[in-house]
Amino acid sequence: MLLGAGVMYNFTGDQKWQDRTERLLQTLSGNFFVNGVMREGCENPVGTQIGCNQDQKSFKAYLSRWLTVTSIMVPSTAANITALLRTSAKAAAAQCTGGPRGTECGIQWDKGGKWDGTTGVGQSMSALEVMLGSMIGLPQETGQRPKPPVTGDTGGTSISIPTAGNPIPPTPVVPATKKDRAGAWFITVLIALIALFMCYFMWTEAFEHSASTIGGVAARNKGKGRVEEREKGGPERVIIDLATGKRRSLGVMSEKGETGAPVGSGGLPIVEEVMPTEPKMVKGDRASLPRWRGGDWVT
Repeated sequence: MLLGAGVMYNFTGDQKWQDRTERLLQTLSGNFFVNGVMREGCENPVGTQIGCNQDQKSFKAYLSRWLTVTSIMVPSTAANITALLRTSAKAAAAQCTGGPRGTECGIQWDKGGKWDGTTGVGQSMSALEVMLGSMIGLPQETGQRPKPPVTGDTGGTSISIPTAGNPIPPTPVVPATKKDRAGAWFITVLIALIALFMCYFMWTEAFEHSASTIGGVAARNKGKGRVEEREKGGPERVIIDLATGKRRSLGVMSEKGETGAPVGSGGLPIVEEVMPTEPKMVKGDRASLPRWRGGDWVT
């Protein structure tokens, strides 16, 4: 919230954002600093076990960074923030004496320069950030303190170049001619007609075939916007004699059938075996031939 308010002041220049930033800084310094030394809320009093989890041990690093940037965004807060960061940096450096080499940093900085016995990435990050943050105020004595970011309206001099870094010049846009527009209309209309035709093709029976069906020859009857098919003829029971190549229909011999002729010619229904009623001896000691109905398979 502190840094957000500071950025809003830098962007708008509105006094209300400066006031909000200063009030947030006042509240923060009272809750997270003890005698000017930064202290995380999870830290227990000196002499007791530390209650910070792994994430909380790095929170001081983020607070130090946000305070540093806020002091740049809102120059009126620079003096107070610099004082807090410098005091905390001194305390952090004083307790970074742990470990075999005497360089490990702990989480508690308010123990009078005594290492608290903890080490980790979070502790090292916190000590590093607070020391870097305190250095931002060093040029203040020489009048060279870093200035806040600027925009095109507040002193920025950078020119926007969309093609920067692209060695190839952009291809010029050629206006569309009458032929181009006519071709585009033609293609659009063609695609629309194809789509309508496909819908008509899928939803109607106008293109259904009229070939022979199971009951005989199909006749097309156009009416009421649909093509209806009706069957001519009816099912016919036959006996196929493979020895003579003749076909007998309902007990009557016919010369229509020939060896190799399709059973279904003449409008026969689907293939169905009918039990023989008149046995007939044929070559191969077969008592009789089965009778079949319909189908278009070759016998």
